Amino acid sequence: MKSRWLTLAADSAVVHCGYEQAGDLRVERPADVTPDPSQPVAPPPACFEIDPAQVQDLADRVSDLQTVSAGYELRFRLAVALDDDTPADVRDKVDRLLDEILTNRPAEQ
Repeated sequence: MKSRWLTLAADSAVVHCGYEQAGDLRVERPADVTPDPSQPVAPPPACFEIDPAQVQDLADRVSDLQTVSAGYELRFRLAVALDDDTPADVRDKVDRLLDEILTNRPAEQ
């Protein structure tokens, strides 16, 4: 949205809406924005769902991924999802642990 490739449609809900209103969010490409054909379009990143055991498998193979992608930036985009009925206290604990991991802080006792 910040790049102006998409804008909110006139009949859209606001961007920062609750889950109940998310189905009412509508975006559209502005009429005055057209892609620049001289700019190459990057392929979409690989996107897949993995379970916790496969996260460890991925971690074990990061060095292989770095080897085959040498000279190019290798990044991971990660979304952590819990079941919809997960209690708030469990969600809070997961959030705290992820924050500790991402900020390289030791786990709280």
